[in-house]
Amino acid sequence: RMNFKFEDMEAWEIPLPSLDEQNAIVAQIEKQKAIIKGADLVLKNNEFNLSELNYPFQPLTAICENWDGKRRPVSENERIKGDIPYYGASGIIDYIQDYIIDDDILLVSEDGANLKARVYPIAFSVSGKSWINNHAHILKFDDYYKQKFVEYYLNSISLEPYLTGATMPKLNQANLNKISIPLPDPIALKEIVNELDAKMNVLNGLRKMKTEAQKKINQLLADVWGVEFVEPENILVEDEQEN
Repeated sequence: RMNFKFEDMEAWEIPLPSLDEQNAIVAQIEKQKAIIKGADLVLKNNEFNLSELNYPFQPLTAICENWDGKRRPVSENERIKGDIPYYGASGIIDYIQDYIIDDDILLVSEDGANLKARVYPIAFSVSGKSWINNHAHILKFDDYYKQKFVEYYLNSISLEPYLTGATMPKLNQANLNKISIPLPDPIALKEIVNELDAKMNVLNGLRKMKTEAQKKINQLLADVWGVEFVEPENILVEDEQEN
């Protein structure tokens, strides 16, 4: 809360460009806002919905192995900084020196508000060396196309029937195992995943375009105010308690 008297405002110095400069700045900002609005519209109209696929359902436990036993949480003050991604419920939360898995796996959020809000994907593939804490389930598949299909499917459906917790949503392992997947035959599976991969590449391009447009707006405003624009670190920070 700011405490000041209105008469103090007389001493404030506000950077005011010339009228031509103001018009140019506004035009540039409006251009970037139009890019963001257009990208949002396309993204909204191209959300994946795989809930109505007409294929035989199979239990998740019949499609993959659960590797939750490999998870190991490490408190922040015990982590040694490095270049190995340290994953939590919604993605990378740090980089450390060591790893516990060197493989292709699918992570599924175990807890957190994002299980309902869905701001970030709740299922995401990881390749290579990684360390996983106890806020993400680890699923191991024997086939790329099965893994990607399950990733797309889980990200497209509501998981609320499987969630527990009144204040903090939680998808425990028992409820995760209850989820059934409408798994296509191998030929159809490959075609569907290839199509979804291509679509996702386009959507990711739009998301990057949105991010770049917002950066330009922030830089324009920073230049007007005569301050330095500092880009936030591209690491997802979660409100997680290691236990």
